[in-house]
Amino acid sequence: MERENIMENEEKQGTTEVSQPNQVQTSENKIGDPQTIMRPNPPEEYKEVTSLLKQLESSTNNLGWVVGLSAINVALIVSGVDLNFLFSASFPSFIAAVGKELSANFGTSSWLIGGMLLSAASIVVYAVCWFFVRKHRSFFIPVSILFLLDTILFIVLLFLAEDYHFSDLIELIFHIWIVVSLFKGMCSGVKIKKLQEKNGILYDIKKNKPKITVWGVIGSVFAFIWVAFVSYNLFTGLDNISADNPFYPFDKREDNVWLENFELKSPGQTTSEDVVVLRVIAERDNARAQALLGDCYLYGWGVEKNVTEAVKWFRKSAEQGNAYGQAVLGNCYLQGLGIEKNLSKAVMLYLESAGQGNAYGQAALGDCYLNGWGVEKNVTEAVRLFQKSAEQGNALGQAALGDCYFMGWGVEKNLSKAVMLYLESAEQGNSNGQASLGACYLNGWGVEKNVTEAKKWLWKSAEQGNAIAIDNLKKNGWW
Repeated sequence: MERENIMENEEKQGTTEVSQPNQVQTSENKIGDPQTIMRPNPPEEYKEVTSLLKQLESSTNNLGWVVGLSAINVALIVSGVDLNFLFSASFPSFIAAVGKELSANFGTSSWLIGGMLLSAASIVVYAVCWFFVRKHRSFFIPVSILFLLDTILFIVLLFLAEDYHFSDLIELIFHIWIVVSLFKGMCSGVKIKKLQEKNGILYDIKKNKPKITVWGVIGSVFAFIWVAFVSYNLFTGLDNISADNPFYPFDKREDNVWLENFELKSPGQTTSEDVVVLRVIAERDNARAQALLGDCYLYGWGVEKNVTEAVKWFRKSAEQGNAYGQAVLGNCYLQGLGIEKNLSKAVMLYLESAGQGNAYGQAALGDCYLNGWGVEKNVTEAVRLFQKSAEQGNALGQAALGDCYFMGWGVEKNLSKAVMLYLESAEQGNSNGQASLGACYLNGWGVEKNVTEAKKWLWKSAEQGNAIAIDNLKKNGWW
């Protein structure tokens, strides 16, 4: 009997030891503690948890798509590409488009930078939520609310739009689907937590943890790079923008509008940002921009002076038949600026430019006929060309025609007319016109002698490096 009792006690002890692995966690082993004791889930409960985990994975992956495609959409909008991906957030794209439009209207990149910064920040918020939601299900709450607001914004924009497209309807369906998916993910996380608290069980979700999607990674990386780029350019300007850069503030349709505004500026107002944008437009094979960019490099307006670079852009413009590009390239050949001197080529280019009615080309060709540079001397033809140029308000043509009236070349000598033409030219900033007008005031040629006016115009001309003006200033002890 005693032996049987001993065996019976051993069996009871063995049974107790076997059942220990299935016991509910103790007060020392809380949910989430690595030491928590696990036990098999009941079949029905296991199915429910598996379904919830699948929903979590689906919601997280959908959020990854939103992050990636939203970032790409913003880049496409800013770069002017007429293509947008569906399945993305509306706010980043909308704010980038608004910033780009305002930049085009006001001719400044500040609005674009602000729009890019806001769009980047919103994408980063989605990216952060996507990254942390994999471990902390509570992040489904803010991201679900954010995308719900984004969907409301999209609906409002649809109502305000003048016309609708089939793609807009598809995008609305996608928005609603993502909202539902995110809210399902949020509810799934809450249900799993409740089941854990109710049953005192730590469900083994390691194998079912949502995977990192490729689009999620691309979107997150892109978003952080975007913020870095915007921040850098916000504080250092847009000097790094090029035609290959997707952050250029104007699309091709707006190039000529920008160029018109740029040409209204005086050369001294040209900024480094102007040159950057001008170069981008020039790299799009805009002949007008190429010639203007060449001017900037030739004279050092908003950029370091580089004659070789200037000739390169003048040539590109002239090859496309731009009249001004032909004239300024001809000037380079005439003076040997950044290229071997060739008077015949200069005259040929001037002829092509003047033939298109370009005032600068007409004045330059007139100079060639007046002096016999690369062509037989013909004063009458020179005067005719100067008159055509001056009639268009060209400062060079006015100054040259003024010389003809002053000296009596091809026309009757008339000092008063000469002074009038010099004044028109000088007021446009032409150094030759300023030097000649200053000399007239200094000596009383065709106008009452006025030393103050003489000094004013001679200094204006000398500041541009005009040798005649500098010589007059030195002779009178004003230099």
